[in-house]
Amino acid sequence: MKGLVMIVAAICVAIYVAAADVPSDADVRAVMKYVEELTKGDLAQMRQKKITKEQYADALLGYAADEKKSAAKFALFKDAFKAYADAKSWGKADGVYGAAQAEGGTEYALAVVGHTTISGAAKDLKARIEGDRKSYRQIGILKSKLKKTPDDESLCEALGQEYAAVGNWDGALASFLTAPGEVAKIADWELNKGGAYTASKVAEFWWGYADGKPKSKMEALRLHAAMWYEIALGEGAYSGNESKIVQGRIDETKSYGGAAMQDKATLAKQVKELKPITLPLNGKTVIEFVGVPAGEFMMGTEKPETACANVPSLVKYHKVTISRPFWLSKCQVTKEQWDSYEKTELTAFQKAVGGPKVAIATTFIEAMDFCEQLTKRFRSKLPKGYVVRLPTEAEWEYAYKIKDSNVDSPYYNWEENISKIAVTKQDVIERATKNSIRETPEDIKPMEVGTKMPNGLGLYDMLGNRIEFTLSTCNSNLFCNPNRNIGHVSNKNQTAINYQDNEIDPLLWCDNMSAWYIMRGGWYLWSTELYGKKVSPIDSSMCGTLRLCIGPDLMKEKGYSFKSGKKK
Repeated sequence: MKGLVMIVAAICVAIYVAAADVPSDADVRAVMKYVEELTKGDLAQMRQKKITKEQYADALLGYAADEKKSAAKFALFKDAFKAYADAKSWGKADGVYGAAQAEGGTEYALAVVGHTTISGAAKDLKARIEGDRKSYRQIGILKSKLKKTPDDESLCEALGQEYAAVGNWDGALASFLTAPGEVAKIADWELNKGGAYTASKVAEFWWGYADGKPKSKMEALRLHAAMWYEIALGEGAYSGNESKIVQGRIDETKSYGGAAMQDKATLAKQVKELKPITLPLNGKTVIEFVGVPAGEFMMGTEKPETACANVPSLVKYHKVTISRPFWLSKCQVTKEQWDSYEKTELTAFQKAVGGPKVAIATTFIEAMDFCEQLTKRFRSKLPKGYVVRLPTEAEWEYAYKIKDSNVDSPYYNWEENISKIAVTKQDVIERATKNSIRETPEDIKPMEVGTKMPNGLGLYDMLGNRIEFTLSTCNSNLFCNPNRNIGHVSNKNQTAINYQDNEIDPLLWCDNMSAWYIMRGGWYLWSTELYGKKVSPIDSSMCGTLRLCIGPDLMKEKGYSFKSGKKK
């Protein structure tokens, strides 16, 4: 047993060394001529007082975002932080520190700060950096002690707490494996998911374990507990007053400083790596999301007259930039997933064409409510500044096209391969007939999701099945065949979701007096049409389905709000 303890303790000592990725001084010196050449134009402008130090730092960060050489990126981060500090632009300096944490961890971020003096005016940033430095000094001391006494469980526990304080939970859990008492069992469960623990038990443990710890450690431990509380709430582990207490604890962690910063850096790294995200709902029911990288694409078609003869500008070929990555759910939301929000009964028709796996039929307002609830439940699993929402129209089309630009792709030649990639009217009729359902399917009848070939990103039913809501809005008068039977917006307090950003489709025509949302994919007048659009007033009872997006909180960024029609 002692031998095992020594091995694991050695891992505890070594794990952060393996995780750190701070370029050496020699590596940085080797790229400095390259960095100087890259930025000399901006530096010249600053010397000529054509731009400020803050604008110069902005330019450095722009270069860093596109830089592939790790040592050069580090040098650009370091120079940008110093320039912001010289300009007393502490909010942006704070942003560089967070970006550096996301890039290479807290040790990397501290190296970016280096010997730059932090003004007392930036007290929160200064306290966070000083706290991180203190934790790293302590980590070094503990690692040295563990080399001499690797079977000292109390040292491993102390090391785990210091790793937690700087947001390195891989190191923390590895260290806690040889800690005394229940903490080792909890760490083992988190790493291996073996044993009799549950998300709620793990959350309760970490919350209690944080009692009496110094502030930085307490906040880090409770932030970790809040993550498990979110999962436990999603699993239905709490109800009544218990759920209110748990939600209160989760809300408490939102005010935390240094620990929250570390956790946000970890989530920002998740954005960078674009690993798949899974949100657990009830039991074995989950929603799986696929990462979509940022980039540019040509939206619309070179032959708009074939898609919208009356108003070809609606689908004209134009460049759109998606400046930040996002995630889309692999499938349209199903009946069994929707049940975590609102229980509904399956009709005989739904049972015949997919049962619980059938795409849900709902309204735009209920779809927005569903997204809001998921954001609240899974806040700790979402990247900083990201929410669960509907995709914009541009995001939807970008995700359709990004991996299918090759002429050999069935999704590129969608008209020729429609039966392979899309649930069609004929599929629904055949399934209904096979199950002796006489009800004639209409364009609002969805079927089981995921039965056809996915696109290059792994997304199913981007065409066919039920038509999907998007977050984008328009002026309905510009559409070829808007549904004139649906009344105008009656909710006078509803704010239109009207985006004019290059990041999203710039061809949006909506004013606050006539807000109509855009739907894409699915069936368009009983035919499948990639560039077909359908529109309806925000507060109408027209049904569609939804594909979820985990993306930047665009509504908050743009100052828009959504007023739900559903009672809470």
